[in-house]
Amino acid sequence: MSSLDDSLRRILAVEGVRSAALIDLATGMVVRSAGDEPAALPAIADSVSQEARAADSAQGPQRPGGGLDEIALNTAGRLQLTKVLDARRP
Repeated sequence: MSSLDDSLRRILAVEGVRSAALIDLATGMVVRSAGDEPAALPAIADSVSQEARAADSAQGPQRPGGGLDEIALNTAGRLQLTKVLDARRP
């Protein structure tokens, strides 16, 4: 099992979590997912990536509060939390 699969399974171990996914915010594509994957996951991934790009561009070049960290989205049946990871690891 890859460390990515292990990480997604650890997220699923949190009480109440039904699904977890790694999304490439540059393309809106689902890299990997686990749990009860909703049928609309590709559309959700695309929507999250658009929101992240819009929020990131709204901050402008000065980035007064730093980079985008999290996105919270509430729908009728779900609370979706998105943690933005920096691909540039030291």
